[in-house]
Amino acid sequence: MLSKFTGVSIWILSLFSIAPSVFSQSPVQTIRGTVIDQNSEIPLPGATISINSSTFSRGIISDDKGIFRIEGVLLVAIILK
Repeated sequence: MLSKFTGVSIWILSLFSIAPSVFSQSPVQTIRGTVIDQNSEIPLPGATISINSSTFSRGIISDDKGIFRIEGVLLVAIILK
């Protein structure tokens, strides 16, 4: 009977030691798009896209087709510039 409780208590301790690492990770998102000229609607290669918030900051340059992709962005309200 003692071994049955020992197995259960080890399982519960394992669950609680793993749980904080699973639940403490913030959800992230990928932001992607194409930068185009407002008037001609032609893609803009080499455009700078930046995210600046109190919790996340990153910048990237669009490729030769104006396409950009920013991964690992925290799931919060942000403003692209």
